[in-house]
Amino acid sequence: MGVIRGITNLFAMSNSTSCPSCTPTGEDKIRNVLVVCTVPTSKSGIPSVIFNLLSAIDRSSLRLHYVSINEPGPDFTSLLARLGIGYSVVPREMRHPLRYVNQLARLGRGFDAVHVHGNSATMVLEMLAARKAGIPLRIAHAHSTSCNMKSIDRCMRPLFHRLCNSRIACSEASGEWLFGHRPFTLLKNAVDSRRFAFNAERRAEMRRALGVEHCKVIGHVGNFLPVKNHDFLLDVFSHISRTDSGTRLLLVGDGELATPIRSKIARLGLEGEVILTGSVDNPEDYLQAMDMAILPSLYEGFPLSIVEQQVNGLPVLASDAVTPKVDLSGLVSFAPLDAGAEVWATKALDILSTTPHTPQSASRGLAGVSREGFDIVAVAARLRQIYLHG
Repeated sequence: MGVIRGITNLFAMSNSTSCPSCTPTGEDKIRNVLVVCTVPTSKSGIPSVIFNLLSAIDRSSLRLHYVSINEPGPDFTSLLARLGIGYSVVPREMRHPLRYVNQLARLGRGFDAVHVHGNSATMVLEMLAARKAGIPLRIAHAHSTSCNMKSIDRCMRPLFHRLCNSRIACSEASGEWLFGHRPFTLLKNAVDSRRFAFNAERRAEMRRALGVEHCKVIGHVGNFLPVKNHDFLLDVFSHISRTDSGTRLLLVGDGELATPIRSKIARLGLEGEVILTGSVDNPEDYLQAMDMAILPSLYEGFPLSIVEQQVNGLPVLASDAVTPKVDLSGLVSFAPLDAGAEVWATKALDILSTTPHTPQSASRGLAGVSREGFDIVAVAARLRQIYLHG
């Protein structure tokens, strides 16, 4: 409890810091916005949402600055440079939270708003830093319905709610989980439909390149982390492969569990049937090569990857830990994880045989995604209004 007590004491000291009143926010006034990502900047869910928004938002009258807790890769830094957005690296070490708070507070002086993207009330660190820096508008953006640090989350919620004065959530479930009865703005995880649209020519090219022209390809896009449940996915595919040797599993991503996953692939004798791409810059091309996608996550908020997959026309099988609201087109099916790998395998084989990945399924997916308001341009416009007017 020492960390929690230290944070509370730091909050008490920060109350002596004068907090300037919000200045007029007309379209002609530049608003300085600090955008903070509380998870490592990598090719994964929250950073993907952030960079989609940064790319789509009208940046006139805005001066945006991105904060990463790790050194971003060259793909991210080059994109930020093209967008004219500066960035800073401030390590977020939970063993030294007050050091992080003080560094972020120094960086935040002179900003009009902070927009913090995270999963839990540990965003209290960023809220506290913003309060110390005198930032008037303190936005917390909820991206999930659970978190790993449940005890700290529970203890920090009262202070978090006291410091946060603007709330955004990617889904109703995420907002209710983190904010409870407090009002929040729903900004759906939106995608660039043009990027993920079905392309028959590119599909043929990718399938040739991967050597799967005559195979049924089951895919998964996501970093190798415990929450993504790759271990269970391999058990499912092992059953599928024994039933249909013409199937292949395409795993797009990398991460801390890559080595044990490779070991399990070898132990199951699936080296010739599982394709590992590592981290890629073009996940949309790999979607083209798939016939269906599987997402057996232990928990999720509103997974952007499933929205992208529907735009592409892919049928998806997801765990029942994923909100059913992610099915925007009728292309998403659900199964409970406790049903077991064999049941999942049977369901996946049924989907493969009844729901082909075609231009027709892509039209169906795109229509549903557009109808339900997952247009990145519209979502970015709403966020711009929050930055300008609170």
